[in-house]
Amino acid sequence: MLNSIVHKNITWIDIQDPKEKDITYLKENFNFHELVLEELIPPGHRQKVEHSDGYIFFILYYPIFHKESEETFSRELDILVTKTHIITSHYETIVPLKSLFDHINLYDASKAKYMSESTGHMLFYIMREILENTLTKLEHISEKVNYIEEKIFKGEERKMVFEISVTKRNIIDFRRILAPQQSVIDSLVNEGTNFFGEEIQPYFADLRGTFG
Repeated sequence: MLNSIVHKNITWIDIQDPKEKDITYLKENFNFHELVLEELIPPGHRQKVEHSDGYIFFILYYPIFHKESEETFSRELDILVTKTHIITSHYETIVPLKSLFDHINLYDASKAKYMSESTGHMLFYIMREILENTLTKLEHISEKVNYIEEKIFKGEERKMVFEISVTKRNIIDFRRILAPQQSVIDSLVNEGTNFFGEEIQPYFADLRGTFG
């Protein structure tokens, strides 16, 4: 399903559950290499950043916590950025991405705030929203650790065995998903600055600081 927002000279196209018709649309309207478009279907398993003629393509993985199973999974987000368009492609709903898209789509003030400068700035806002949401999830894990410690100090060690196991697994899974994304942020600082110019460098560098 393809949805788009247009404001001034910037267009944000969001594709959820991409199909061949969506790839055909991108082929007909952009100069993306066919090997890049082939990576949108099916989902891959490796993060990357590529700077091609006229666009940047990168793949990022975002941790999702499933409350019922108490497990952490990764979801892929593919992003294509030109000087006038940002295209986000994903198979499952990515909550912070959807929240930002809906907010911009609904409110003119948000369009003006997020889409009045450049696609480089727009990319920064998208990435910041995702990274800050990830940090919120880490805070929830930290709260769970504090809860377990409190129960242990009260003599309820045996009751906490399962909670400790689940929390330990989620910490490991978060690290496994997030650690490789550092290289994506680092590459984005370099490639994004080369593509958009020096004025965008402090914004992408700020993402590196948020991630760190």
